Amino acid sequence: GARNKCRELGLDPKDTTPEELYHALIERVKLDDQKLTKKLRTMAATNVSAEADPVAGMVIALQSLPDTKVCFALKTSKLRSLLKSLSPKKTMRAIGYRSVDSMLKHESPIEVLGVAWLIEPASWQKRLLSEYRKLTPSDFEERPIKIVYSSDKRYRKVASTIVADYHHN
Repeated sequence: GARNKCRELGLDPKDTTPEELYHALIERVKLDDQKLTKKLRTMAATNVSAEADPVAGMVIALQSLPDTKVCFALKTSKLRSLLKSLSPKKTMRAIGYRSVDSMLKHESPIEVLGVAWLIEPASWQKRLLSEYRKLTPSDFEERPIKIVYSSDKRYRKVASTIVADYHHN
């Protein structure tokens, strides 16, 4: 199988060095990524009126899967109260709020949690997990999986910062 894959990459399986294989694979990933991005942009452009964004295309592709997926998830009201008690300061600053109450009134708790998990310090994450362990079954509910995608410039700015800091998305 490995020999066939080497040939598919245009390499001679008998004398390919690990470095050559690595670089050939990197090039293949770049080509595959370009194809996927093009396909997702096309999906986004044909299904939404916004700019052709590959992430929007990915959301559309996931939402169009044939069967509905259901999950066991934390109730939104409980998530809101958890975030209020933990007060994610860096997150509030990053998306432009001075108070937790205002942020939770105007923003989706799921999106706030996503940002907070990425930019708050490890001590905050540890406190969140500690509080999470105290939850009871009544704090959860069964509901359809929700795919959240924010096109808000504030969230995109946070995402760009994270990608730049950690060199991955």
